[in-house]
Amino acid sequence: FALAGTDESAPADMEPPRIQFILDDKVVEDGRLPEVAPAARLEVRIRDASGINITGEVGHGIELLIDGVSTDVTGRYESLADYREGHLQIELNLEPGKHELQLEAWDTYNNWGASRIELWVSDAVGPLRDVLFHPNPLAAEAGHFTFVLSQAPAAVRVRVFSIAGRLVDELSGTGAHGYNQMSWRPAQELANGTYLFEIAADIAGAGSARRRGIIQIVR
Repeated sequence: FALAGTDESAPADMEPPRIQFILDDKVVEDGRLPEVAPAARLEVRIRDASGINITGEVGHGIELLIDGVSTDVTGRYESLADYREGHLQIELNLEPGKHELQLEAWDTYNNWGASRIELWVSDAVGPLRDVLFHPNPLAAEAGHFTFVLSQAPAAVRVRVFSIAGRLVDELSGTGAHGYNQMSWRPAQELANGTYLFEIAADIAGAGSARRRGIIQIVR
């Protein structure tokens, strides 16, 4: 019986494991900065033709680094279809702002692989946030609505109402991911006073989101 040694007939493998990040069931695309809530769910899928090293050998475990702080997550790894592919899932709890995640893994040939992403943790939940009108109060001829979209593209509609609920103006356009701005020039006959506005964004696959605010006109 052979108790130790090398199988000379085994195929050569010089390729590191392939690592894929999934945040809240959405695959993280290369070069993108995904925006997530503080309690986002992270899934990492690892694939290798020779299988993943989960022996717990010192220095050859599966390590997750968040902002440079390393945690051994080998015990969270679970195989999927067979020994060549598996995943691990972690509930993140991060402060708002930008963070860096890196996962390191080894295959059974001790080829080392790593993958890194950056993500932005939002302090607000939902696809439409940070809705404002500037300047407010409005003393000039025109101002602009600003808002942030966590997904795009989106059909955006802005409606302005009197306090009594009468529609006085309406704007429409297409919003992009991130910061957006739409200019508004109130009609000359619009009296000074308080007005209400509503911004609605219809996002493919995510439904409709609405936010409201108040504008003061003091021309």
